[in-house]
Amino acid sequence: VSTQSTGTLSGRLKHFVSQVDPRFLFYTSAQLEECKKMIKDNAAGTGNHSDEELWRAQYAIFSLIHPDTGERVPLPFSMPGFSPFCVPVCALMVMPGSSPLVSSFYQALNQTCNAGFNYCNRNATKPTTNGQLLGGYVGAVGTAVGVAT
Repeated sequence: VSTQSTGTLSGRLKHFVSQVDPRFLFYTSAQLEECKKMIKDNAAGTGNHSDEELWRAQYAIFSLIHPDTGERVPLPFSMPGFSPFCVPVCALMVMPGSSPLVSSFYQALNQTCNAGFNYCNRNATKPTTNGQLLGGYVGAVGTAVGVAT
């Protein structure tokens, strides 16, 4: 569901940009609850909100609430949090003149960001054991650090 035509590249890009809007990082729990209420009231036919308000509420929910658990995704690992929290780590990874130790640290930090983002946005309907998570994390960090050195 989108306000944009997702049948075109520009429509998909506009849809994605609306979900990563950094203004959502400043939404309080009360504002998110109000967004949920607006959507619920509209579905019941009792809401009195404009289309723009409803779409804004829907995008806030898409961006900040996990669809399986209904819980708020931690801000650094939410869609609007990806750019301000994870992209700087990527820039540090490719910084010229880094020693192997520094490069390895940034590679490990990047994999930690990736693991957190992937875990917080996982398909929660399919359980994953701690062993599987740890194995994937160790494998990713080990590979990244091995390639960096």
